[in-house]
Amino acid sequence: MSLKVRVIATLLWNGQTLVKGVGFDAWRPVGHPLQAINVFQLREVDEIIFLDITATREGRRPDFALVESLARECFVPLTVGGGVKSVEDVRDLLRAGADKVSIKSCPAILPTLAGQFGAQAFVRCFDYPQDAAPDWIAAVHMAGEYGEVGEIVVQSIGRDGSMTGYDLWLLKQSRSAIAPFIASGGAGTYE
Repeated sequence: MSLKVRVIATLLWNGQTLVKGVGFDAWRPVGHPLQAINVFQLREVDEIIFLDITATREGRRPDFALVESLARECFVPLTVGGGVKSVEDVRDLLRAGADKVSIKSCPAILPTLAGQFGAQAFVRCFDYPQDAAPDWIAAVHMAGEYGEVGEIVVQSIGRDGSMTGYDLWLLKQSRSAIAPFIASGGAGTYE
């Protein structure tokens, strides 16, 4: 079965401003998320992923007020991640207007979340090669196989911000993924 190709913009938030980096490093400020959302909507992206990249490390919960203000102006599906540690965090993000929640650092709560909210409300996020243990690909597939998530995002650290194209090896792995697979990192042109 072939799925529709979607263009998904990823916005990285550091708790104060949007940032852009290369290889998950060298972050430079690029503005306010609302401006970026408006630009991407004009460019007719299919979805926006908003990740608070410092919340988990800093022990912060998601900024629910910010998510609510962004969701009010966002007219494409909005996935939000970062700082999510509990069912309450997820419930509050969905109430704030997130269409889906990205889970990376606490996958153990996924079965509970899927049972309460439905798997379609969750995206399981992996960083490659950081999460590249020998059983990594199996873990990616199991996340979809057990019906815990609606989609799987694999972020290529080596391609992040490079604009040199996607990691084709990762894309080949997606062919047998049970849940829809989103490749992230490396996009530079429509080709």
